[in-house]
Amino acid sequence: MSEPGPIQEYLRRLRTGLRGDPRLARRVVQEVADHLGEAARAEEARGLSPAEAERSAVDRFGPPEELVRHYARESAALRPLGALVALAAGGSLTVAAWLAWVLLFVLPRRDPGSVPMWTAVMLGFTGYAALTWWHVWYPYRARLRWVLALGSLAAVAAGTYVVLAMDERGRRGQGFEGYVVLMGLVLAGHGALMLLHLWLTARTRWKRAPG
Repeated sequence: MSEPGPIQEYLRRLRTGLRGDPRLARRVVQEVADHLGEAARAEEARGLSPAEAERSAVDRFGPPEELVRHYARESAALRPLGALVALAAGGSLTVAAWLAWVLLFVLPRRDPGSVPMWTAVMLGFTGYAALTWWHVWYPYRARLRWVLALGSLAAVAAGTYVVLAMDERGRRGQGFEGYVVLMGLVLAGHGALMLLHLWLTARTRWKRAPG
């Protein structure tokens, strides 16, 4: 059996160093493998042999232990915010569950014409909560990040609009529906936390360790 090349050995050491966090290890090892592969191909284009190109790429990249320390710090720093985002998603799912109960037992008798609208709202809260939890578990999937970024901007805008609109209705004496305000606050808060988490994970998605 042939010995692993410099890149494979580097990735093995990196994976071993991050074994305490399998999700982080998979993400980091894949990103580093892509980066080292590109660097090695560039070295080969300059005339080095494949083995020499891999060694040069690895040497220029720095010790794997530095990356282990760097990404471990970044992962630990994001955990509290990730927990808050997951909690916000739980709030949105609670709103969705309450809306489902209203749709099943209240609106069909009192206001059947509004069932389609509130069904869409309920599905929106449910889908947003599900995507948020998926992001917290797999925070570096590019397509999901774009979907959540747009959805979170819409959530902040919609939630803020609902709260301000209800406040204006109350000022005019046209009625103040507290449950709608609460839904707006939950949605806007969820969206704001999600945008913050997306921004912070984007900053650390690819950042070489110092040194």
